[in-house]
Amino acid sequence: NSYIKLGNQRYTHHTYCSCSIAQYFFEYRLSDSCTYTSGIDLQAKNMLTAYKQSKSELAISYLDTLLQLEPTSNAYWAIKGMCEARLGKFEEALRSVNSAMENATSAAEKRNTLYAYANYYALSGDKENAIKYLKESIDLGFSNYTHIINDADLRNIKDYPPFIELTNELKNKKEPADKKKR
Repeated sequence: NSYIKLGNQRYTHHTYCSCSIAQYFFEYRLSDSCTYTSGIDLQAKNMLTAYKQSKSELAISYLDTLLQLEPTSNAYWAIKGMCEARLGKFEEALRSVNSAMENATSAAEKRNTLYAYANYYALSGDKENAIKYLKESIDLGFSNYTHIINDADLRNIKDYPPFIELTNELKNKKEPADKKKR
């Protein structure tokens, strides 16, 4: 298959993160020229590997390089914020997630950034805001129930009644569609 992406920005290929079951992807934009492509590809691949292995410090080092090349990348800022929150660097994490939201240009980017806020607040111990942003993300279409209940970043709120209620609602919305496929 061949696809043409219409828009005023050039993109390289799609790169999938750990949520790829739900096609949670990001695309990165080329700032000036295609000479960056191979460097970005390698840095992005290494960053995603480190991120998936919970090697947050290493992922951040790759992200810092990527953000020098692509300072307006919503996905890079969001992932950096989640890595910083995992390390307990909450002030830096909030700045990064805020940068992700500032650079969100589509509903999908906003939805995924709201999910990053939910992770940030869960890791920082603010259950109410974690639920608030998780609900906003779900309201914008984040529907990967399996990812949500298995997300280690949300471990602090898994026993919190509003989390259980929210995920049960999501599961119940999804079940009728699953049964229709059978």
